Amino acid sequence: MLAKGYASTDVQATLQNVYKYTQDAKSAAHLDEHIQTNQQNLSQWVQELSTLS
Repeated sequence: MLAKGYASTDVQATLQNVYKYTQDAKSAAHLDEHIQTNQQNLSQWVQELSTLS
């Protein structure tokens, strides 16, 4: 979606945030803590992206 320019500005921002979150998770010393810290963001991203379907 990002590469082909099919996403709105809001969706692009959400996808970029999800991408950064996953990249940060790769180097997280404590993955469970990383997930807990970002739980509110995860819920928000799911809600935002669920409106696409």
